[in-house]
Amino acid sequence: MATRGLMAVTLTAVLALLGLSTKVAPEKVQPLRFVLQGDLHNFRRVPESYLRRMLKDAKDIGCAFVAFLGDIFNGTKENPMRLSKESPLPLLWQKGDHEFFRRVGTNE
Repeated sequence: MATRGLMAVTLTAVLALLGLSTKVAPEKVQPLRFVLQGDLHNFRRVPESYLRRMLKDAKDIGCAFVAFLGDIFNGTKENPMRLSKESPLPLLWQKGDHEFFRRVGTNE
């Protein structure tokens, strides 16, 4: 948590130096909340149990969607995209340089 607080203070200070405000929208406008996650590598780098908790937590805090940004696959082992079937939120999948999409969903 200390790192996040430090990052927020640093960003606020940089914006102030540039003469920019941290207020970006009128108070009545609801923020667009979303989650970004990358480098799943067939659940090897990010465990499936963590992702399931993350999806539930994202819904609980009012996120509109979750985006997975590349390197979802690393070969043809477990398919993380199956989380789409059970996710409480829309999921966006963006391929990265480790993807083998010709094999996804096929027996090849």
